This record gives sequence, structure tokens and C-alpha cells, in this order.
Amino acid sequence: MGGWPQKNHAHLLSPEEPLFLKIGNLYMKEWQKEFGKNTYFLADSFNEMELPVNQGNAEARDNMLSSLGEQIYRSISSNNPDAVWVMQGWMFGYQRNIWNADTLKALLSKVPDDKMLLLDLAADYNKTFWRNGMNWDVFKGFFNKPWVYSVVPNMGGKCAMTGVLDFYANGHLEALNSSSKGRLAGMGMAPEGIENNDVIYELVTDAAWRNHQEDVEQYLENYCRARYGNYPDTLKEAWALLRRTAYSNLKDHPRFNWQMKPGTRSCSVNVSEDFLRGLALFVNTRGLEQSPLFRQDAVEMAVHYLGIRMNEAIQAALEALDEQDQENAEKCMDYFRKYALQADSLLEGHPTWRLSRWIAFARSHGTSPKEKDEYEKNARRLVSRWGPPVDDYAAKIWSGLIRDYYLPRWEHFIQSRLSDKNPDMGTWEEKWVRSTGISPAHRPEDLIKACRQAVREAPPLPASLKRKAAKSVIGNWTSATVSTEWSDLEWPVSSADLEKLRGVRFVFTSGNHALEIDRVELLGNDKVLARDQHAGLAGKPSRGIFYKLSLPKGIHANNGCSLRARVRSVGGKDSNGKLELVKE
Repeated sequence: MGGWPQKNHAHLLSPEEPLFLKIGNLYMKEWQKEFGKNTYFLADSFNEMELPVNQGNAEARDNMLSSLGEQIYRSISSNNPDAVWVMQGWMFGYQRNIWNADTLKALLSKVPDDKMLLLDLAADYNKTFWRNGMNWDVFKGFFNKPWVYSVVPNMGGKCAMTGVLDFYANGHLEALNSSSKGRLAGMGMAPEGIENNDVIYELVTDAAWRNHQEDVEQYLENYCRARYGNYPDTLKEAWALLRRTAYSNLKDHPRFNWQMKPGTRSCSVNVSEDFLRGLALFVNTRGLEQSPLFRQDAVEMAVHYLGIRMNEAIQAALEALDEQDQENAEKCMDYFRKYALQADSLLEGHPTWRLSRWIAFARSHGTSPKEKDEYEKNARRLVSRWGPPVDDYAAKIWSGLIRDYYLPRWEHFIQSRLSDKNPDMGTWEEKWVRSTGISPAHRPEDLIKACRQAVREAPPLPASLKRKAAKSVIGNWTSATVSTEWSDLEWPVSSADLEKLRGVRFVFTSGNHALEIDRVELLGNDKVLARDQHAGLAGKPSRGIFYKLSLPKGIHANNGCSLRARVRSVGGKDSNGKLELVKE
């Protein structure tokens, strides 16, 4: 396939078309008319997209990329000879199946070296998450183009703790000392939200002033003395545990299961016993109660502790659903409700982690009641339902959001399933997005006392409620929720499962009628990643039926994924079963 295909990619304008440059020129004229002359202009090409050319034809691919790079630069510079084209480099690490030394060199080949600036956006992902080599090495110093070292400590402004402290303190030294650093021009960071993980932002901004190794243990002592006024032994022990657990690795999207679409079982927040011990030690540190920042951080630690208990309760409730155990499912939800409302109450004392603050900001921009309502609707959507497919991306741990969204959303899901109904979660979520106002809340009078009490009174879930189901189970099905006509059912899947996923098995557990399956698809980033279509039957004659899912190597689903099956009930509505992922 040579050049730019017109049939399958008709929505993309080829750089070979005169209209490409004309539109670019018009845009630059209007931009400068509105804002005046500038120097740096951001233009990203194919970020998290496929190239509209057969990758097997290297010559055609490189010619297209070279032409595209030249035309984008001409569009920017035609009305401003001093303009510098700025491009983010997320795709260079995220899509190594497309971007390599040859493809990037082609894209940059016809752009003057001094008229381009590359933002190496995610060095922390390269080093501690993807582990696929640093971009400045893979791309040979970015072919003499100036570039900026950068990190992405947070996706969506999520509140959960994650990140490698040692890397954020010293990772930039690898770039400074590399023989491939080329024209390294600066250092920065690009979080998708702040007011979370404060220690990481302090480390990164301090690192910009250093070209020598930082002792992270000593740094944490200095950080605590500056932030709280002292560094008691219990606080030192707490930070040692936090550094060894949540702050020893980077999670792409750190979320509790209760922050994701109901039915989700995965959790990407650290839930280890050492992490719980560190949180409890922090909250129970004495002598710092008068420090506003200690009170703020103690609330965050206590709520993380409660969040882990909420996570346990939801997992156990889903396992009870697997076995059609209504009594245990309801008991688990009682625990979830208790801890959720406690966490929400504590967060009312936090200076920023509150839905009421977010909505007040949004409504303040409206000039009429109708406009204020529209701003509130947009604000609600940003912290809940973007999609589908990108839902629950921001994953805030906020008061108001817990008691008015996460808690009732799970209650609606569980009660629907216990009533043999297939809940329409999209309709429920959209109704919340379009509503206004927040329910009344209670803030503890003594915030630190309440934090300590909450941690003390939140033991592990009783063993009698934990079934310890196989980790491969991702959901269940019941013929009571399936029509005798063909219809689609969908279950959330953790993107972490993709690497070793081989397929899914429908397992029959009880009843007198079967589930007929026609097709199974794995969805990710709003497209089908894999599909298996054949006649299958989960029932007494065939207790388990397997569907194979062949995934391309290195596949990502940065914004979540799900399993969709076309199914129908064979006769009655009294049968039940599970879905199990099959891995290598």
C-alpha cells in the first residue's frame, strides 16, 4: 500500500493534498490574530493512533511520515518564521510497535533542528512501568532535535499512592549522564492532575536543581520536618513501609475496585499488610496534631486504609454473587457501606478532596441558573463517566463522590443482581451526571481522633465472608438476566490481564437450562482487540466452553477494556455460571 489510503482513512487529510497546508495556514493566521505572535506551537501526530499505511512497506511508510513532518512544520512556520514545533513523546514509548528509530527519524527528517522541541513525556513509564528502555537511547538522542526530560506521575489526577520515589529523586541523572542525551534542553513533568502524592511533586521539582545523587531516606526526613515540624520514630517507620510498598512501583491507573464499573474485581492500589501497617503508623503518630498538613495527610492515609477494607468487601460480595449466596452478599455490602460513609465523613475535613469544592468551582463560571447547571454536569462527567469507553478515568477519592456516586452505584448493581436483573449501569450513571446538588455530610469535630478510631475499628473482613475464589474469575452470568433472543452482555477486564491472556471460559454451575454463546470479543480503547466466533453451550451437557482470544504482542488498553459476548438463554431462567480468564 503506497501513499495515503483514501477509502479506509477518509477522515484523515493527506499531507500531499494542497488543502492540508491551506488549512494549516488559515489556522495560524487566526490564532495569531486572536493571541498575538508566539514561538512554541504544539502539534501531535498519531498519538495512540495507528499509521494509515501498511507497516510492511517501510519505504512508503517513511515517505509518508517525512511528508507529514514537513507539511506540519510548513503550516506552522509559513506565517511565523520563528515558530518552533513542539511535539509530545508519549507515543514513542507507548507504541513501540510503530515508533522506532526509523519511523521517528523519517517524521523529523525535513524539519530544521532548531525549529523543533520534543517533550520526552514519560521517562518514569519507560523505566518503571513499561521497562522498555529510555527514549533517548532508543531514538539515538532524538536525531539532533532539542528535547525535554519529563515524567507523568499521575494519570487523571487520581488520588491513590503510587510511584517509585527513588526514580523521581534521581532518574534525571541517567539522562544527564547518558552518551545518547543529544541536545537535552530541560526538565519538566506533565501530571494530568495535582493535589495528590505531594511527596513525588516535591522530589521532581527539587531534582531539577541537582546533578548529583539524592539520599531518599534523608530527603524524607527533611521533607517531614519541613512539612510537619518534626520527624518522630513512628513517622520514620511509617515512611519506610510506604516507600517499600506503594511508593516502590508505578501503577498506570491506581484505582480500588469500588472506583471502577461495578462488576470489576481488579484493584491496582497496593493492598499489602505492610502498606496497611505504614498507613496505621502514620495516622497514629503523636505530637503533630497541630500541623495542618499532618492533619491533611492523616486523612488521606486513613481513607486509603478504609479504601482497602472497602475493596475487600466488594471482592467478597462479588464472590458471594458467584455462588448465589444472597445473605453473604448483603453482609459484605453492609461492611462496604459502613467504611464508605466513614471515609466520606473524614474527607469532609480535607482541604481539596471534596466534590462540593469541585462543583462550586464549576458553577461559579455560569452566568445563569441554566448555564451553572451545564457547568456542573460537565464537572460531574469529568470525575465519573467520560465514555464509554473511557469511564472512571479520574478516580477521585473525594467526599460527596463516595457517598453519592460510588456507594449507591455499587448498591444498585448488587441489588439488581440479587433480584436476577441485569442492571443498566450506563443509564444510572448518566442520571447522576445530569443531576445537581450534593447530599448533606457530616464532618468529625476532632479529625485526627476520628482518623485513628476509623483505622482502629476497621479489621479485615471476617474469614466466613471470604471465599477466596480463583483470581481468574472476572464475573458471573445467570439465565434470569438473559433473553431467549440474542443479546450482548459485557464484563469489565483489567488491562493488566492482557499480557498473558489466552481466552475466556464460560462455566456452568447450577440450574436446568444452558447459556448459548455465539461470539466473544475483547474490547479496548474503543475497538475490538480480539474475537472468537463459534457456537458454544454452557450447560449440563457442556459445563465449560472455551473461547480463544489471540492478542498482538505488546498490546495496551490504556483506557480500560472489557469482554463482550453475544448470548441467549436456552429455555428457562434458573441457571447460573461464572466467567474465567484463561492465561498462559
